[in-house]
Amino acid sequence: MGENRLNHEVTAFLDGIDHPLRAEIDRLRGIILSAGEGLAEGIKWNGPNYSVDGEDRITLKIHPPKQIQIIFHRGAKVKEQPAEKLLKGEYPFLAWKENDRAVATFRSMEEIERHADLIREAGGEVDRSDLKRFALFIRNPALPVVCVSCAKWPHYSFFANRSPVTANPIW
Repeated sequence: MGENRLNHEVTAFLDGIDHPLRAEIDRLRGIILSAGEGLAEGIKWNGPNYSVDGEDRITLKIHPPKQIQIIFHRGAKVKEQPAEKLLKGEYPFLAWKENDRAVATFRSMEEIERHADLIREAGGEVDRSDLKRFALFIRNPALPVVCVSCAKWPHYSFFANRSPVTANPIW
């Protein structure tokens, strides 16, 4: 299963169910996979599912076939509720069930297209703790990061505004 690519098994699964909103499902798949690095597509709970490092984060609920729901979550296991919402941005199409579970419901391509940029942004916010730390380091190596080797906070890069690999300016 390749990351950030349409999974052929998911496509075959969808081909076999003759869903009336198939074009909308495929559009949402593309938007979600374009949200950022590290998302892998698979099938779970009878629909497309997206995980980061094997941890489920986004699920498309495609039944009943009158609508499609995007569920942003932290996996199937019950966990202690975080103090803040899972996604930090303002997403008017989301209904929050708990701080770690939000649902967006779409019934047409028009609704999806109207919110496509925000869907992509929300998909980019899913928990990628390790990836986020790495991305922050790459964007600004002078920021404190958790050291991968000793797991202590904070460490500062002495490559301020330089690539740690080439020592060339990043910007």
